[in-house]
Amino acid sequence: MQLPMPALMRFARLYLIPDMVNPPLTEYSRTCLASFAALVCTLLLAHSLLPEIPTTLLCGPLAASTILLFMLPHSPQAQPWPVAGGYLVATLTGISVGSLMQAPLWAALIAVPLTAWLMNVLRCPHPPGAAAAVVFATTYSATWPSFGLSAALGGILIYPALLLGGALALNNTALRRPYPHCKAPSPKTVHQTDDPPPLARLGLQTADLYQALREVETFMDIAEDDLERIYVLASRHAFQRQIGLTCVDIMSRDVVSITPATPLDEAWRLLRRHKIKVLPVVNLEKRIVGVVTVADFLKRFDQDEPLVLHSRLRRWLGRVPKEKRFFPQTVDEIMTTPVRTVSARTPIVDLVSQLSDWGFHQLPIVDERQELCGMVTQTDLIAALYHRWILQIPTDGAH
Repeated sequence: MQLPMPALMRFARLYLIPDMVNPPLTEYSRTCLASFAALVCTLLLAHSLLPEIPTTLLCGPLAASTILLFMLPHSPQAQPWPVAGGYLVATLTGISVGSLMQAPLWAALIAVPLTAWLMNVLRCPHPPGAAAAVVFATTYSATWPSFGLSAALGGILIYPALLLGGALALNNTALRRPYPHCKAPSPKTVHQTDDPPPLARLGLQTADLYQALREVETFMDIAEDDLERIYVLASRHAFQRQIGLTCVDIMSRDVVSITPATPLDEAWRLLRRHKIKVLPVVNLEKRIVGVVTVADFLKRFDQDEPLVLHSRLRRWLGRVPKEKRFFPQTVDEIMTTPVRTVSARTPIVDLVSQLSDWGFHQLPIVDERQELCGMVTQTDLIAALYHRWILQIPTDGAH
């Protein structure tokens, strides 16, 4: 019975063709060229250092390692210890089994699972190492004794070292990918305390990832921090799909601003009159060049002595005119610059981390001409999210 073509295509998509997100064709091309260059350089340099060892023996495993190092540089199996440790385990296992067993087929069949078990125990899983173990197990008794055990071990140390050096150089320069992949340090709050950032307190935790990976009960070729990053990005996209608001929808448009030449006493009065914590500083083209906050006033003095701070602040702001000349006079002398700004069309989901984890209490909003057009505060964001949440609550009797 002949299956119709749609059924065959559906079967292929479900069971045969992996569901992968492919990078652009240019990225593939650059990766292939870099991996080819690294493999060629590794084989040529290793042959010049150890000419007595045929490079064809390890060409296959090294080629497989090259694919991992350049096409999957974030994979746990492509990191330096799995590569170096995997080849070392494979070499020792293959030589041991090959020297004890004269039948190449049985030597290979025993060397592969033994190598895989040792790699798992030593936390250095590297699939091409299994191929290297087969090479040593099947050819050691006939080929390697003429070169000596020291030459074999020297070769298995030199080959991966050269390949890792090529991956380190080309990934970080030509391909602009960070290699090796390092786990990001635990984030610190802007207050320099041990509390995690606000978004991390209720979000996905490392313990949750470990528990989920244990429940899957299979090997996952992804680091836990990469999995967490993917989860955060996916959650952000899903959140934005539900919200759909941008900064222009929630920002305050009647913004109190000043110029760099504004006297400091006037800036202080504006802060107190409008009960705000920040004043954007704009030039003649209405482009923001800095901000002045209450903290900019206070950090000029010794905050460990409140009484001294109070008296000096009064003298600075004009209540003691004779001594006012000893202090800064205009806004441009104390303002904070450069300033982080946000486009008016930025989705509000992109503001959540900035207004929570990064410590900003308000962000200036600029239009397409980079002119100041509004301000978004933490209050604006909370109100927008609350309003959206209220609209999504079903009324009584709704189905």
